[in-house]
Amino acid sequence: MALCDKCGFAYYGDWAHVLIGWVRGLERPAEGIELIESALDRLDRSRAKARRPYYLSLLAETYARLENRQRAASIIDKAIEMALERSDLWWLPAMYLQKCELQAPSEREATFQCGLALARKQNSRGLERRLLASPTAMCGGTISRTISERPLL
Repeated sequence: MALCDKCGFAYYGDWAHVLIGWVRGLERPAEGIELIESALDRLDRSRAKARRPYYLSLLAETYARLENRQRAASIIDKAIEMALERSDLWWLPAMYLQKCELQAPSEREATFQCGLALARKQNSRGLERRLLASPTAMCGGTISRTISERPLL
């Protein structure tokens, strides 16, 4: 960040501020939210939208940590919509997991399956494992049966 400030690199420093806000939000969510939102505002002013769905997912996660599930759900919905519009799909399986963790139990399965199918289509073993290891996958029903459909190598 110091190098970005010193050399005037436009948005890399703000990306770092988003990540620092997310880390700080692990223990102090309100402070983390403030840092992330400030960095996103600066990115908006410079019209830097790259990786925005990912950064919104970090903001949503921090709002969830603050136990503001409604705000977290609205942010993750926006992040998913943005990812689909821009074909910025690399983190989308994880965002579907975030979404289903914020949904009512009766609504989770379709969202979970969408995320799992996309992780598999992308051959993203890391995201596939993340979904399958989540509490949502372990809740029973059809979701837990999905685990045996394809062995992880």
